[in-house]
Amino acid sequence: MDALLRLGINTLPPSVNNMYRTGRAGQRYKKPEVLEWQEIIAEFMREDWKEKDTYTGEILVQVLFVVPNRRRWDVDNRLKALLDCLQIAGVIKDDSQIAGITAERRRGDTVKTLIAVHEYNGAMELYKESWEFLTAWGREESHEK
Repeated sequence: MDALLRLGINTLPPSVNNMYRTGRAGQRYKKPEVLEWQEIIAEFMREDWKEKDTYTGEILVQVLFVVPNRRRWDVDNRLKALLDCLQIAGVIKDDSQIAGITAERRRGDTVKTLIAVHEYNGAMELYKESWEFLTAWGREESHEK
C-alpha cells in the first residue's frame, strides 16, 4: 500500500495546551519554539514529498504515538501542531482536505511519532490495510528522523 507521505520522528508534537501565548493586547500567537518545531518537521515532510506538487484532494491521516511510559495525555491535543506541518510543508493546500484522522498512543521502547498520509476514497479497506502497515512500521527503527 503506497502512502502519499510516510514519516517517523523521534519526538512528540507539542500539545495544543502549550502551543500558544497571549500578547499584551490579548492576541494569541504560536510560541517561537512551536514554530521552530513545526518548521523542522515540515522540512522532513518536504524531503519525503520530494518534487510532488501540492496535493489538492482529500486525505486520510494516520498517526501513531509511541511512548515508553504510562503517563496519560490527550492524543487529540498532539494532532494540531503535526497536522499544521502538512500545510507548512506544501503537502496539502489547506487542512480542510483532511477527511479522516486516526490516532493512537502505544507503549514502546522510545518516543516516536509515525504519520502516514493517504489519498482518501472513503473505503474502510484502505483504513484497515494502512493501519496494519503503520503499526508494523512502528516496530522498525530505520525510517525515523
